[in-house]
Amino acid sequence: MNQISFDFTVSMTVHSVADLMRLIELTPLKPNEKRDLVSALRRTCEMSAKDPAYVEASPPVLRGLLEAINPAAHGITPKTFTNTRSLVSKALVHGGFVDSVRGRAMRCLIWGELAKRAQADRKTAAGLVTFMGFCSLQNIEPSAVTDETVQSYLGWLTNRTVLHDPQDLARQVPTFWERLRAHHPEEGLQALQKVSFAKPRKSSWDDLPSELRADAEAYLKMREDPDLEDADAPLRPLAKSTLRQIRAYLRLSYAAVVDSGGTTPLCLADLVKPESLKAIIVAYRKSDGTTSAFLGSLVQCLMAVAELHVKLAAAEIAVLKKKTKHFRHSPVGLTQKNKTLLRHFDDETLCAKLFRLPDQLMRKGRELMARDLAKAARQFQIGLAIGILLNAPMRSQNLIALDLGCHIKFDRGKAKARILIPAAETKSKRMDLFFELSEHLSEALLWYQNNMLPALQANSHGQVFVQPGGDGRSQANLANLIKSAVRKELGIHMTPHQFRHLAAKLYLDAHPEDFETVRGVLGHSFTKTTMTYAGLGTERSSRVYGKFIVDESAKLGRRRQHAKTGSAKTVPAKAKPAKATKPKLLYDKREEAKPATDESAEAKPEKGERDK
Repeated sequence: MNQISFDFTVSMTVHSVADLMRLIELTPLKPNEKRDLVSALRRTCEMSAKDPAYVEASPPVLRGLLEAINPAAHGITPKTFTNTRSLVSKALVHGGFVDSVRGRAMRCLIWGELAKRAQADRKTAAGLVTFMGFCSLQNIEPSAVTDETVQSYLGWLTNRTVLHDPQDLARQVPTFWERLRAHHPEEGLQALQKVSFAKPRKSSWDDLPSELRADAEAYLKMREDPDLEDADAPLRPLAKSTLRQIRAYLRLSYAAVVDSGGTTPLCLADLVKPESLKAIIVAYRKSDGTTSAFLGSLVQCLMAVAELHVKLAAAEIAVLKKKTKHFRHSPVGLTQKNKTLLRHFDDETLCAKLFRLPDQLMRKGRELMARDLAKAARQFQIGLAIGILLNAPMRSQNLIALDLGCHIKFDRGKAKARILIPAAETKSKRMDLFFELSEHLSEALLWYQNNMLPALQANSHGQVFVQPGGDGRSQANLANLIKSAVRKELGIHMTPHQFRHLAAKLYLDAHPEDFETVRGVLGHSFTKTTMTYAGLGTERSSRVYGKFIVDESAKLGRRRQHAKTGSAKTVPAKAKPAKATKPKLLYDKREEAKPATDESAEAKPEKGERDK
């Protein structure tokens, strides 16, 4: 609640955004300023699907609404959305909820001189402008700035501003403050410690007891190189990526048992006890008590440990299977998250925007190349990666490992390119993956090889996705760049792996029965894996049935029209519409009510005369 009082005798209590909008209408602002502020508040509530009367007029609440809004999803540009955020902040200033510090440091006696000196380094000035304004607002001198000041600054950002990501703004202060100290040592500024908001990791592999680590290493070694003479040993070795995943499952299982207050596991046999499995399931199941793909894989991993390493008796294995039967198996088909994503692409407009996105990004990269090579490389590589994923829906590990000398070949005399990934580099290790790129994308890739890679000081016949200097990008870095670009331009969250789901959806929508082609394109070893996309079959069936109903209705309508004309086979020629004529009244009651005069009686001919 905020009690607002002005000199022009307006006083009202502001609880909600609707109250704030009414207050702004009463302020002595220009009409266009009032309109812009009220419109920004109303538009923010509309994009958040909230009623202004039920939204609290406070910076934390409105920041939460603004953070959840994706501009592209509502058809507005990032610049327009930035203006909307600025207007919302200005509206809160008029309501007394937000402190305005814009330009305050430059006008302050104790901060003005230092703020002017900081302008020599644009990045430092931009990173500290809000912090300096806060310090001048709180009357804190530059020499009195400490780590406690940064914590107070974070609280002020959270409760008295709608600025984006207060934690990140507070995290940047020590870095830019150190640069300011280095440039102006005469000011005697105190050093600040770095601020970190990283969540503490559950436990590292080294945190496990030495006995448990040794037992786990023995199991992992057996899975990496099984003994062929052991009848109980598995038949084939596991890939290194799978072994890393098992190591993570064992670490997380240990953490769950310890966090539950149970006895600290000292060997793998302790992790597969019924009470340990119960603690692990409780820790990682969903909030509604159901399983997930992660929990299903983790429980399956522990069951394999119980059978292959601990070698429990058949009766004990049966008991464990019975206790974990509802959590051992992952849900069949696509997850709800993937289904929701794919339903977005039932909209042909969104599909068209996605297919145009690679060209837009690569064109922007070419334009930026002369001014900012690093930014140009990012834009072009994002467009190139999205174009490859649309043409060749491969896994992320194969995308980041693409090499112009090993995987990509150009036709002689033509620009068309082909990608060949050997079976040894695929997940299944069973078949080679072969993709043919479109001619337009091939030309862009050839230009990138001949022009941008040399400018980046990278090998023109080496890795495709590199940073300035020639070092390769990481898989996580490329994935984040792709997700950010798709979210900014399309307004949806989409990972590189989900391009594989989209490829299957688009092809099966056009060819509902051709799962074998999808299996080959995606590189699945078994058709059973590809059949996970059959879960959308009911939606495809409903679309086909809807089209059938529309066609059938049109057909029956034509039959009815033919029946009226007496022809069931041919459609009669379309007759010209008759000219509309004004209907004539049989009689006029007003005339009927008038008394007849002699003249009218004489003028009216007799019936016989009319017949003549």
